[in-house]
Amino acid sequence: MGDSTFSSQFPNGFFFIRCKSAEMALDVYEGGMLNDFHLIIWPQKMVDAINQLWMHEDGFLINRKSGLVLDIRGGDIKKDKAVIQYSRKPGLAHNQRWQYKDGYISPIAAPQLVLDIRGGEYKDAAAVFLNAKTASSPTQQWLIQPFEDAKSKQDLALLRPPPRKNEFNHPYS
Repeated sequence: MGDSTFSSQFPNGFFFIRCKSAEMALDVYEGGMLNDFHLIIWPQKMVDAINQLWMHEDGFLINRKSGLVLDIRGGDIKKDKAVIQYSRKPGLAHNQRWQYKDGYISPIAAPQLVLDIRGGEYKDAAAVFLNAKTASSPTQQWLIQPFEDAKSKQDLALLRPPPRKNEFNHPYS
């Protein structure tokens, strides 16, 4: 698979967040649908991959299966914090807004902290956590791989509803 299949930024549709040095993807533990499920790495699936697919909206990374967002447990943006999925919070939600730059995924509010793999090894179900950015750490490097299937547009519409139209007809128009 060539690098042309990867994106330098979060694309508009669904995508995999894949380890740069291994064919493993960011996944939700046991495909969980509830708040507080840990994020892990798992061998990338091209079939039945719904819990490995994400979309980006206003800094939020939304899981295709659960509709929940990537979150730093406890709300504190600190080193060694677990990364989980959680309901999208209103307001600034600094612990739920992410950016992708130079292969790193980091909280927008703290670019010095990045997603990393606990234990520093590509093992099935290894937990993902927040760590200090280190140029020499391959487990902190991620690829964004766009994905589209027959249901993508339909699922995107469910997770990203269109803006409400103002149905009020002004009497003087």
